[in-house]
Amino acid sequence: MKKIFIISVALVGLVAVVDIFFEQKAPAPELDVLATTASDATIDGEYVIYVDCSYSNTGSKSSFVVWAQLTGGEVWDESDEITLGNEEQKVVRFTFTGATLTGTPLTTYQYTCGKGYDPECLLVTLCPRPTPARFLPTRTG
Repeated sequence: MKKIFIISVALVGLVAVVDIFFEQKAPAPELDVLATTASDATIDGEYVIYVDCSYSNTGSKSSFVVWAQLTGGEVWDESDEITLGNEEQKVVRFTFTGATLTGTPLTTYQYTCGKGYDPECLLVTLCPRPTPARFLPTRTG
């Protein structure tokens, strides 16, 4: 009976040692911007632009700061915090109410989506590039 106990303890110890040496670490969290789209609407007489940013995490579960920027005469910024697991994707909708329709048939805005703070963005050529967007009024009057 004592031999069985010693063999059991040794076997459990061996399994624990093997598990420690062969344990695979989860990859570091890595958030990617997959896509950006924009749309507009008039809600209760107020002109609204929606920027939808699609994100994907290719690493371990983590929280991320995400943001969108809209430029058109002025600059508007919105940010949020999301949590994504490994291989998980999420679309975050940012709502901009400061934009206005002009008297021209086409109003042009620039928009971009991003994540956190990228140190390499200190070099302007590596910063996210705005995507041009043209919006037609959803209603006139």
